[in-house]
Amino acid sequence: MLALTRLQKVEDRAAFEALDQSGLPLAAMAGDAAPLLWAAQRLAAPLADGLRQLFANAAPTGRLERPDLFLGCVLRLAQDLGPRLDFLQASLHSVMEASDFHGHYHISAEFARALREAAKQLLREEKLPALAAAADRELWLTWVDSLIGFEVKMAAPLGISSPLAQRRGDVPLPLLRQSTLSVLGERPEWMDAWLSAESAAAHKALQGLLYSPTSWDPAPSLRAEDWPAWRCEFYPPVAAESVVALLAGQLMPRVRYIPQPEVPHAPARARVCARRSGDGWVHGRGAERAGAARSEPCPAQAAPARKKAAE
Repeated sequence: MLALTRLQKVEDRAAFEALDQSGLPLAAMAGDAAPLLWAAQRLAAPLADGLRQLFANAAPTGRLERPDLFLGCVLRLAQDLGPRLDFLQASLHSVMEASDFHGHYHISAEFARALREAAKQLLREEKLPALAAAADRELWLTWVDSLIGFEVKMAAPLGISSPLAQRRGDVPLPLLRQSTLSVLGERPEWMDAWLSAESAAAHKALQGLLYSPTSWDPAPSLRAEDWPAWRCEFYPPVAAESVVALLAGQLMPRVRYIPQPEVPHAPARARVCARRSGDGWVHGRGAERAGAARSEPCPAQAAPARKKAAE
């Protein structure tokens, strides 16, 4: 392990330095931008081979309608075996401490990352092509629900503890971009099948809300209001409040799991106009150092105002 890590420090020096400058406290939060330790990959390699054999589509335990078997096994391996590798952390620390990278890496979290990468590879090679061929919308939703549950529970083995996310059943945002759900965005046909399944399920739920026998009765909120003005001016039916609850409680939370294209981040100095100094316009944090300068509108903000005044 020590030899592999020392070699990787040399081979991936630029990537390690970029991670150190990113300010992220843990490699798992940076996704592909943080090199996955080769030592962790080697430790997880026999298990990855076993997962491919055990959960291949042709295997009895690889049934497409039971994603919980595959994902539950990966999760159990990360939860049970990861902590048993903690004794290696001191050795990893001794290799990394000279380069200030040791704070970003923990061997058990890297082991969990390696297992999750193995799961993503099996999704690409076996599961998602089979799902696309099956063309079963309910099966797509079953897999998406299982993947969401898997990612929520994998946050702890990956070293990210978010009590709020756990209570809400959410995947912590730092883990979402490189999650197993992100694999669905790698091919257009997979994304189309997933979104089609979500759309059909939402349409079915909406139809049930709009066409039930009590859909257009007074909404429950009206019974809590005694003012005549409320009853005259605001008369929402049951369907209206039910649709709002469906959107806020079910549909919108699922939207955050849909893979989004990468958006390049603008430099901080180009995002915030603040104060003008003797040398020109100061942006972002530089504005704090130019506190003595007089405060004026940024040209980018002042131009629309001047145009409006002229009109």
